[in-house]
Amino acid sequence: MGNLGKTYGKFGTVIEPAGASASNLELSGHAEERMRQRGISKGTIRRAVENPTVVVRQRNKRVYLTERLGVVVDPESGPRVVTVFDEFTDVVQQILREAQP
Repeated sequence: MGNLGKTYGKFGTVIEPAGASASNLELSGHAEERMRQRGISKGTIRRAVENPTVVVRQRNKRVYLTERLGVVVDPESGPRVVTVFDEFTDVVQQILREAQP
């Protein structure tokens, strides 16, 4: 990964892309609402967390990124999915581009 350890301002720092166990993920009400609005299934979230392209540490949260999805997880509260997104800012697009070998 070409950008391991690189910091992208307030978005966070790229860390080892080891997936996390998604078997015990909890969903916040906000995450459930965003999932419904965006047509994202629990299975899709589980796959993104278990097999991410990139993981970004953002203060006390982790952002699991794939080419199509971002999943923000607070590992200290459950772990709990805080939100999900499928529209990427320029920074997220840059992180994904620079993660390519």
